[in-house]
Amino acid sequence: MILLFFISYLFLFFWLKLLLPKKTEFLEIFSTTSLIFLGLSGFIPFILREYVGIGYRFSGYEILLIAFLLLTIEIFLKRKYKFIRGKAPLKGFNKPKLPTILFTILSAVILLRGFLLPIRGWDAISLYDSRARIFLSGLKLSELKDLSTYDDFNYYYYFSYPPMTSVIHTVFYSLGISRVMVVYALFFCSFLAYLYLLLRKSRIHNFLKVGLFLSVLLNSLLLGQINIAYTNLPLIAFQVGALYYLLRYSEEKSLTHLVISSVLLAFGNWTRSLEPIFVGFIFAAFYLIISEKGKSLARKLFLGIGYLLIPFVTRTIWFNYLHTSVGSIGETTPGLGTILTRILDSLYIANLIEVVFFIFIALFPIMLYIFLIIISLIYRKLGIPRTYSKREAVLIIIISTMVLLMVGGTLYFSTTFSWWNRIPESFLRSNLLLIPISVIFLSLAMEK
Repeated sequence: MILLFFISYLFLFFWLKLLLPKKTEFLEIFSTTSLIFLGLSGFIPFILREYVGIGYRFSGYEILLIAFLLLTIEIFLKRKYKFIRGKAPLKGFNKPKLPTILFTILSAVILLRGFLLPIRGWDAISLYDSRARIFLSGLKLSELKDLSTYDDFNYYYYFSYPPMTSVIHTVFYSLGISRVMVVYALFFCSFLAYLYLLLRKSRIHNFLKVGLFLSVLLNSLLLGQINIAYTNLPLIAFQVGALYYLLRYSEEKSLTHLVISSVLLAFGNWTRSLEPIFVGFIFAAFYLIISEKGKSLARKLFLGIGYLLIPFVTRTIWFNYLHTSVGSIGETTPGLGTILTRILDSLYIANLIEVVFFIFIALFPIMLYIFLIIISLIYRKLGIPRTYSKREAVLIIIISTMVLLMVGGTLYFSTTFSWWNRIPESFLRSNLLLIPISVIFLSLAMEK
């Protein structure tokens, strides 16, 4: 059964090798294959189990079938519309350079370590992995509502987050793979690979590239995420992947890059739904699409609406599922009117001071990276007399949206939950994306 996973992975790998431009590097295809493979593993089996009644023991065949269909369709299209000039479609990669070889060795070590780790983390054991083992026993997620009646503090605890990582655990267990922590090592390696590729291509001094990369690789908060089976690291990996392809789209205007970015955002929404950071990516994509020259208005509308709809598919499925299964999980899924009313109610001096103090204390461990963003903005304003590039604008839009959501969300929570100021660690984990984004932004700002 484990062989099904390897074959599915290879099918997806070769599919992307055909789909992406010919000069696409191995590390990019490896990272994207890993994220799409994990994303499909956490989404498709759940949909088929909950809505069609197909058990998780068939998950390996489901992923294999999808991977095979994608590869078959791509080969057909390549042969029919993009004739092959006497060369095999799966031509080799360029000879890797020393930094790429070192990164590959590092990734192998991280993945091997992942195989050796047990499940760790309170919510990992009580929620994410617990749901997986319950799924494996034959129950649906909708049937876990009855178990929640015994939890007086956190009613509907099992419905707190979308089921991405729980379903991935279930699929691995169903195939006889018990060491599921390798999943988080794979997420970490994929995220690092995107960062490595972006920094390597930036036009800054090599020493600065190495320093910026190490500042992320050796960050204790991110390293800690590969030791616990939480959803924060998978979300960061999906979002950094989506950002990578948005930045590629800003330069190459490839529809393939735009679609992959949107799909990775959709998988991110299937991982965590409480933090709508994906909205910043949508704004950034709209900016890129609208600013393009030579495209008709109809074409721009098609691209913009398409990029918007794909992430909303998984988000809508999850919230509709919640509505039909449990009705509501309380004040964490409010309507827009409720949000605006609560935020307006929070705008008094004493509460604003407490909110600012809470945000500062919670984010203090990553304050250095926030300073990097500020320094980058100042440097670009005073040090380099040129307009912002589209890549810089993308990051500014995403960062600005994150700040607005961070402040607005905290204001909402401050007037809704009595425990809002007792979760600084959770607040910090939800904003760890600022670490890689600050480094990427600095590398762009420092370009000559």
